[in-house]
Amino acid sequence: MKHRPNYALLAILVVALILRIVYWSQALLGRDAIGYAIGGLGTWCAHSPGYFGYCFFGWIVNQFVANINDSLVLINVVTSILGIIFCHRLAESFGLKGRNAILATAAYAFSINLDYFSVVALSFAPEGMFATLFALICRRAIKDQSLRLTLLATIIWAMSGAFRQTSISFLAPLWLYTLWASGPLKRVPLYLLVAIPVILAWSRPNAYYQKAYGGDLNADVSRSFWALQVYMASNHDQSNFGVDKEIKNDVTGGYHWPFIEALQLVDEKTGIHFLPDYRSYGAPSPSLAHAAKLSALQFTKLVFYMLMSLPCLLILLILLPRIRKAGSWFRPGEIPFFLAWMLPVGGFFIIGHFGSFGYLQIFLSGFSVLTVLLLSRAGDQMEAPEWRRWQYAHAVLTVAALAFFIFARPYRSSDSQEKLTDVLVLQYTGQAIRHLYTVSRWSVIQPGPALEEDWFRLKTDVELVRWFSTTPMAERCLYKPHTVR
Repeated sequence: MKHRPNYALLAILVVALILRIVYWSQALLGRDAIGYAIGGLGTWCAHSPGYFGYCFFGWIVNQFVANINDSLVLINVVTSILGIIFCHRLAESFGLKGRNAILATAAYAFSINLDYFSVVALSFAPEGMFATLFALICRRAIKDQSLRLTLLATIIWAMSGAFRQTSISFLAPLWLYTLWASGPLKRVPLYLLVAIPVILAWSRPNAYYQKAYGGDLNADVSRSFWALQVYMASNHDQSNFGVDKEIKNDVTGGYHWPFIEALQLVDEKTGIHFLPDYRSYGAPSPSLAHAAKLSALQFTKLVFYMLMSLPCLLILLILLPRIRKAGSWFRPGEIPFFLAWMLPVGGFFIIGHFGSFGYLQIFLSGFSVLTVLLLSRAGDQMEAPEWRRWQYAHAVLTVAALAFFIFARPYRSSDSQEKLTDVLVLQYTGQAIRHLYTVSRWSVIQPGPALEEDWFRLKTDVELVRWFSTTPMAERCLYKPHTVR
């Protein structure tokens, strides 16, 4: 029997591609994008922890495109389109067919989150693609008890860290669960033998270029990473949850993570001094109560970002209290699979660090599939007309997210930026962070006093290269491939 083309999936891909072409960003927006651009122009690393694979791949593409912003956006457009295809396959692997599989795919494809980060020079789109492909292969490896597929999942997991190192840790629980559920545990040493060389292949040059970036080839990269993640410079009072009272120059640090807040309390009470001693001006003494408040704030941000990323989740939140024994909707192995994928990273966002809502791409496709999966099985307990109403509501909310992305009014911008829909109000909470990002964007088109770094106000790649080549950092960073050791 001839395979019939999936015209609905093809339509989603065509619309998604057109959307990305129309909203293709023409300028580097924000600190991180400029850091990636510098990496793609020759340093092969960006801000810590480096992102060697993303920068290096951007450098390769740029040899043909000759515009680093376009090169990085091209990578993101391609990986996001692939991620949409993998999301559809993932939905089918859970038994979703026809309309339901398309509903899950459309929710992911037209998420504000995926659409926005597909057209700016940031590394979230590749992370989402790798996570979706990894989950898909894990699912099939478990179902088929396949050594070959488990090896493939291991390779994908190990490679994902080259583009965003956090993928290695965030996806590790699902990888371990897959090793346990896909066959005999005696195979685990084989998987480790495959994973370790792949991780070393990108982590060694990543560490080398990070040291070169800092001008000290003898530096301890792990120590600098610790300083970045724990001893974080801060210009806002954490007791006010990120809203500035005033900017001061003598800031030394702050309690950014509830987990670190709690560790600091243990440190002071026990005298172990595991953490460096640091304070932000006006910050209260560390306490479990303050850590709990920060966690509540993180949880609120997580829920808000998830609902904005996938409005269809609202339907699930409405339906869940109405239907008993939701656990019976799941088939064997599905609950631990989703928990291993989503719970550890979600927990980290709540008790750890949560900034950009692009972080959600690590499990965004999984949530779109999970939502439709539960809705479809809840439909078995409903009358047909009622179930169709919920399906239509899901479709309407998905279209609403797409419409918001298309028609959202952007900030005042130059001609080169006017096509980019501005959803920064959803991307960041906290007045201080939002203010810095807005200033950075505005300064690209209307330079003001030199309050920020010089590269913060550069418009074109030519200006960026000219500035970079005149800095001492250029001599330390522009190494050739054969010097990696």
